Amino acid sequence: MCASGSQGFFSSAEKSLPYVNPAQRPPALQAAINDEFAIIKQLKGDGYISTGDRASCYGFVFYGMHRLDSDMVLDKAVEQGKCLTVCDVGAGAFGFERHNLSRYGEKVINVGITATSFGTDSSTAHVIGQNAEYLSSVFTPEQFDFIFSRLTYIHLVDPVGAIIEAYKTLKPGGKLFIDSFYIRGCERYLSAILDHLKEQGYRVSGLCEKEYLYAEEVARMVNFIIQKTPEKPELVFPVSYGEIDRYYRVHYHPGSVLLQASPVAENLSLLYQKGMNIIEAKIQEKCKHADLILQCRQLPELFANPVFQTLDKLQKYLLILGLVAAMNKDYANIQARSEQEAQNNKLYDMAYFCQVKSFTFEIYYSQLCCLQYRDMFKQLSTQQQIMLLEHVAASNIIRFARADINQQELMQSGLSFSEIPIDRIFNDDDVLTFPMLAQHWQPAPEKQCPVSLRR
Repeated sequence: MCASGSQGFFSSAEKSLPYVNPAQRPPALQAAINDEFAIIKQLKGDGYISTGDRASCYGFVFYGMHRLDSDMVLDKAVEQGKCLTVCDVGAGAFGFERHNLSRYGEKVINVGITATSFGTDSSTAHVIGQNAEYLSSVFTPEQFDFIFSRLTYIHLVDPVGAIIEAYKTLKPGGKLFIDSFYIRGCERYLSAILDHLKEQGYRVSGLCEKEYLYAEEVARMVNFIIQKTPEKPELVFPVSYGEIDRYYRVHYHPGSVLLQASPVAENLSLLYQKGMNIIEAKIQEKCKHADLILQCRQLPELFANPVFQTLDKLQKYLLILGLVAAMNKDYANIQARSEQEAQNNKLYDMAYFCQVKSFTFEIYYSQLCCLQYRDMFKQLSTQQQIMLLEHVAASNIIRFARADINQQELMQSGLSFSEIPIDRIFNDDDVLTFPMLAQHWQPAPEKQCPVSLRR
């Protein structure tokens, strides 16, 4: 059942506790965790049949450019002659455990934890009906080589505490893989949290993603991977317990080290510069007509160029990014032009344009997205449409830089991954492939634009 409203966990004395420690959870938080678990167990009682995910292999995609999955990770470890113990947090329909048993046999001991009381099934894997928020109490310290979890931590009452619990059960050198989770109350500090963990010597990687949930913009951590090292036997997140909301979810307070940092830890200008260098190298490698960047000064001029129209999709994509980089040597240039556009363009609602831009970047992982069929894009003026394309291109330039950094982090942790061919990182309806149809674009009629994109 949901609580009637938000409540604080701490007295004034307790609020001095620095960071989350699941061993010192306040009684009110423990009660919330136990109540929520009891509800889930009741929902998944005897005879419950999971209709959710039945994945046999857990996969993680990074910025649409490289991918790893549990098979890659376990294959490499087994090839090294290791006998592994693997835990699946949120075992669901046990597809992962059965898959591993079939693929690796006795080389991998599979343990799954689920809210459903299935007990132990020796024919498939060891499955334990317990609460994942108390993982170090369910299992012994340093028990697992790998822990995988999908569609579970995003639903927990205290996800940060549960991750710390999971970290305790990893062997030195072990790795924890989580698809996504929220750090409610610290949405603006997700990048800063990752940076802090790296500065403290943790081998960690993750992506920060915004989305709309319950008609509100929220942020979450996705593709979170952390390796336990001998130098870091304990995991400490720079956040403190805050309040519990009516959905039985903890809201955290950013620690002092986060408050002293910028809420947006990433330096977009530096990432943009790094991405420009990557794009330049790829243009030299892939494009036969790189000189088009020197011949054209604006995107519409490039779209109308007859040579450009004969090129394949990949070359068009790279040339568009290259031209935007040549037009804007610094990411701040694009931001400044947006502000100027807001002052000069009186016919259209600039606030609406900014909403479209935000929607484009955040909902789709800062990747390209299909806009040509969306009414909200058509309602922009042609000038604003072109400006939006520039913003999306700049976002993709930054994405190349982020993907390169993430790839280095995965390599540092000794993880195997596969690169997604560059011509597959966008689809046929991609926003940067349909500008060939620019001659069909018409300025939007002079009318009031909607004030919200949420549907």
